[in-house]
Amino acid sequence: MNKISKIVRLLKKEYGTPQFDSYKNPLDELILTILSQNTTWQNCRSAFDSLKKRFKGWRQVAAADTRRIAVAIRCGGLSNVKAERIKELLNEVYRGRKSFNLRFLPQMKEAEALSFLSSFKGVGPKTAACVLLFSCRKPVLPVDTHILRVSKRLGLIEGNVDLVKAHRLLGSLIPKNREKVLSFHINMIQHGRQVCKAQNSRCANCVLKSTCDYWKGRASKSSGKGPSSTLMSTQFTERSERKLYVRIKPLTFSASLIIWWKMLRVKFRHKTYVALSDSISFVFI
Repeated sequence: MNKISKIVRLLKKEYGTPQFDSYKNPLDELILTILSQNTTWQNCRSAFDSLKKRFKGWRQVAAADTRRIAVAIRCGGLSNVKAERIKELLNEVYRGRKSFNLRFLPQMKEAEALSFLSSFKGVGPKTAACVLLFSCRKPVLPVDTHILRVSKRLGLIEGNVDLVKAHRLLGSLIPKNREKVLSFHINMIQHGRQVCKAQNSRCANCVLKSTCDYWKGRASKSSGKGPSSTLMSTQFTERSERKLYVRIKPLTFSASLIIWWKMLRVKFRHKTYVALSDSISFVFI
């Protein structure tokens, strides 16, 4: 089993098997991808549903004042910027096709479809790939910042590779199977958000340690004397953090945040007793 297949298998075991659940209309998916930038999926869907409810069709959106569009998508964040982009894109699509219909995309070859979508102003390789994967069900991999970071740490691509080049390099590594591409895309993002973070990565909890160049590099710093002090600190803090949340009883969200913050301020030592309040206390082993 090669490295990429092992990564896909381990991530699927950890996070499950993603399923296609998106809009089959390519233009819908294109607008949805614009709305998804810098916001949560829930806010993105709410903004999209609000836009569709406020206007009868894309023709009406294209003719509307950007302020009306911005009001409709306000819950998605950056509404003024996104409203302008959506209006410009819709008008550009109409000028080129004389319609608001992109349902021909699934019949196009991947390279041709990518070139077509990338010809629109503001549509980069990630946006184009999202449309082709989620709407057209083509095995084209979208690469976001999480996938880029995790892939570099795993050693799949070099550290100086940018997002544009990463689409080509990673796309050539993943088998041309839409289910595997979807699984890699969704689960790598999940892993980047939960474990392989940009700051304070949770390496001790990582299911990909056996395949990770970044982890092996950190472990090798011990020079035969055991894990480095930084690595030990990371491992011990994360074990303690897990214990805290496992043993804590249900609290309000604000109380949990206060406890978590106090926990971070404690200098953890072997068998240190931590009393956070009269009613909550923990022993870290």
